[in-house]
Amino acid sequence: MIKKLKICLIVFSTIILLCMAMYIIYKDITNDTKTIKMNWGIVLSDNYKMRYYETDGVSFLGDGYRYSVLEIKGNENNEKLNLTDYGMGKVVKKESADFEINEVLEALKIPNRERPQDVSEIYVKKRDWSNYIYIMVSRKKDTLYVIESYT
Repeated sequence: MIKKLKICLIVFSTIILLCMAMYIIYKDITNDTKTIKMNWGIVLSDNYKMRYYETDGVSFLGDGYRYSVLEIKGNENNEKLNLTDYGMGKVVKKESADFEINEVLEALKIPNRERPQDVSEIYVKKRDWSNYIYIMVSRKKDTLYVIESYT
């Protein structure tokens, strides 16, 4: 009887530990600022809070489209984000980026209320024709609109 109790206790403890580990991993994977850092080497402040997130059902390897709306929490220090420090180029002609941006927004069926608004700057980083990230900055709303294509 004691042997069965020990076995049950070990199994139960193992299940609890596995659940805790899965939660910690899931929490990091769903944190968009950490995902952007891992995939693109762009470090965003922990002050950003995800307001909206959509994906096309990312595969096991993380391929696909992702769209995030990040709002800065408590910008008392008037935090400025310098994306050129991370190898991103500033888009001079918005029309040149519109095709790729709209392609992702349409593919993910993003509602109008969540689409980029009051965008003052657009930055892009490309690895090749299908791997890119656009970060659109709305200084007026302290919001980042992030579009990723990762294959």
